[in-house]
This record gives sequence, structure tokens and C-alpha cells, in this order.
Amino acid sequence: YRSKTGGYTNNPEEAYEGIQQDGEGNYLLGCLCDWQVFAEIVNSGTNPAANAKMTADIDLGDDQTILGTTTDLAYKGTFDGQGHTLTVNISSSVESFAPFRYVGDGAAIQNLRIAGTVNGSNRRVGGFVGEGYGTYSISNCISSVTLNTTYNGDGIQGGFVASQRGTCQVTDCIFDGVFYGPNAYTWGGIVGWNYGSTSISNCLVLCDSYNVSNTDVATFIPNSNNITNCYYKTAIGTAQGTQATTAELADGTISTALQNGRAEEVWVQDPVTNQPMLAVFAGKYTVPASGLGTFSAKAAFTLPEGLDAYYCKDYDTSEGTIGVVAINGVVPAETGVLLRGEPGETYTLTTSNETPAMVTDNALVAVTEQMNIAQTADDYTNFGLSGGVFKKVNTNGGIVKANHAYLHIPTSALTTDASARGIYLSWDDDATGITAVNGSGLTVNSCYDLQGRRTENPSKGLYIVNGKKVIIK
Repeated sequence: YRSKTGGYTNNPEEAYEGIQQDGEGNYLLGCLCDWQVFAEIVNSGTNPAANAKMTADIDLGDDQTILGTTTDLAYKGTFDGQGHTLTVNISSSVESFAPFRYVGDGAAIQNLRIAGTVNGSNRRVGGFVGEGYGTYSISNCISSVTLNTTYNGDGIQGGFVASQRGTCQVTDCIFDGVFYGPNAYTWGGIVGWNYGSTSISNCLVLCDSYNVSNTDVATFIPNSNNITNCYYKTAIGTAQGTQATTAELADGTISTALQNGRAEEVWVQDPVTNQPMLAVFAGKYTVPASGLGTFSAKAAFTLPEGLDAYYCKDYDTSEGTIGVVAINGVVPAETGVLLRGEPGETYTLTTSNETPAMVTDNALVAVTEQMNIAQTADDYTNFGLSGGVFKKVNTNGGIVKANHAYLHIPTSALTTDASARGIYLSWDDDATGITAVNGSGLTVNSCYDLQGRRTENPSKGLYIVNGKKVIIK
């Protein structure tokens, strides 16, 4: 069977059932195979103006499928990400390279975040679009792409569009990616070079990692001044728009300015990053496949139904376990926690001004900006969560991504066994002896093993059933 992940499987339950459409004819994209099939529809000329809606985040892995592969087959439809992320790792030596290589008249890309890497060894590399023609638009989108070019000459890089040759409107967008390749001729946080008519409004450039050595470089677009109500954190080349201070980014000043008095909520202050964010992307948290992940946010937040928060304390030297304590109420800002929910489900967190729950003696360390950690530091040994177990960081150290957390335990307290095999979780609930789940009168709404993995058919042992520790005999 062809699988949803683009390969093949012997399991019928994992088989790809084909791309679906809604009642309005939009193709629904929820996995790699959907992206591949939709690309076939566009790139074959069957329907370059086909409309699509993403129903889940999609990671292309090393798959190199892109849309609009030639100027004659430029993408001309409406592509609605619906607040989801497309992650790419694509490379090419062709000109005008991007996830949407060519777009044409009528194209509208909206509510989409693209993350990952776009590598080009030829002219024109874009985070979203390689080259645009006709009248098209990009709105409510985020480019978190690392743009990397090895081309030495009159190359162009754009956070969203490399080469703009039509009439383009970019509104309510964020570029927080990275530029590499100092030999590129022109750069722009939104558009690399304008050959047509481009307007940029209510946009934010948060890029602060770049390698620029040429003069035709600008924060938004090198050769155009049609920029309205736009802000930046760090100037790239020629500064355009208004610089935002760290305090203004954190206190809501910039998100209010970008909202620009509109009745419809477009911009908000993100509870995860405490930075301006498009409302459609704000506060998003996707539960890992294990059902349990570490997390930390810069602002206090409330939990949606179905998502539970915990912190860790009271390391048990004899058992090599760490206690897991439920957080009831508002989760405090800059606090390392465990979040548990339905694997793969995306939840929306909401900021709160209410008094947060009390968290004491927390062994989880919050990481709100990506950082490197050593195996040991200040008489502590550090552990990262892997599959529901805290594993010791290797001797070379490790990277902890922003908005995650790691566990640190006093080195003197660790047993050799626990340090080698990892630290298991001990949930802070009273154990209840039950001879069997079936026939016991217990309704099972959720069941997890002690590693935090959801279990549909528990055998004998100790489990967390409906939030309580249960012994199944």
C-alpha cells in the first residue's frame, strides 16, 4: 500500500486513501501524499488554478515536491494553510526556486506558515515564491525559512518572494527566518527584488540572523517604497518601516499597531513567545507522538480542554524516578512543564492575567529561547525528554529548542543505574488496586503508561487511568 507519509506499508490501516475535496471543491491536504498528489494536479496542467486547504501540519522531510514548476504552469489558485505549517527541506540548481516556484494571475496564498530550509545554487531563492507574475497576493502568512544560496553573482533572495514581476500585495505577514549566502546580489525580508508593482502593509520582520555584504539589501524590499505600517526588530541593510524595541515587542505595543484598529482580530500577543503574532497562529501547541512533551511559555496561559499540565519534583534516589504533579489553574510564565494530550493533536493556548497556580521545587528548567546545554553544570546533571523518559544529555551537550524544558537533578543524588537508563515518571496520584478494568465499574476515558504514552489495550501493570494511578492485576 502507498502510505500517507509518501512511502509504502504492509498495514492497510496506514494506507493512503487518496486526496479528498470539500463541498466547495477545495482539495484537503493533511499529509505528505496529499501534497504530492495536489502538486501532480497543478504541475501536470490538469488544473494549475486548483484550490487547497491544509487540514494539518505537513512535514515534507526530504521530499522535493514543489508547486508551479514552470512559468506556463504557474500556480494560480487559492492556497489556504488554515493556520498550519508546511515544513520543507528542498534544494535545487534551477532559477527562481521556492516551495511555490512560480505563481501567476489570481494566486492567493493565505494563513500558511512555511518552515525549514530552501537551498539554491542558482539565481532567485524565496521562502514562499520564486517568481511571481500577474496579480497575486500573500496574506496572514509566516516565513520561518532558512534561505541559503551558494550562487556567486546577481542572485536574489526574498523572505517571501524572490523575484516579483507582477502586481503583488503582501499583507499581515511575518518573516522570522534566516538569510545565508553573502554573494547574493539583492536581499529583502519580504521581497528580494521588485520588477513590477508591490505593496507591503502591516508586516513584521523579526530576522536577526543574516550574512549581508552587498548594498542592494533592505529590511522589506530593496527597490520599492510602497510600505505601510510595517515594523522590524533588526535592520537588514537599508532600514525600512519602523524599528520595534524589545520592550515594545513584549508589551503589546507592536501587536496593537499592526492590528491597526481593525474590528476583525488579526494580530495578538502570543502566549508562547510573548511577541506579536497573527491570530490564526497564536498559542499553537502540537502534542508529540508519545502524547507527552516538555513546554514553557513567556506568558501565563490557560489550558484548553483535553490538554493537561504537570511539573516535576521530588526525585526518588532509590527508585530513580521523578514525581509528576498536576497543575490546576493558570500555568505560570517561564515555567518548565509537561503537557499531555491526544498525540498529534494541536491545541490553542490562551494568555491569562489571573493569578497562576503555585509551582514549588520544580525540577524542570524552562527554555524560552533556544539554547545549548551541557551534560552537567553547577553540580546538576541534565536530562531531556525522549519517548516519555528523561534521558541524560550526551557528553557533547545538546540543543533545547525554544518553548521547551529540560530536567536537572543534583549529580550527587543520581544512582548509576538511573543515570544510565534514564529517569522514569512517577505520577502524583494515589494508587488504587483494581482486579481488572473490565467489569470493575471503571469507565476508561484515557489510559497512559508510566512513560506518558497513550495505551488503548493495557495489560497487567501500573497505569494512569482517567488521571489516577491504577494497578491492573
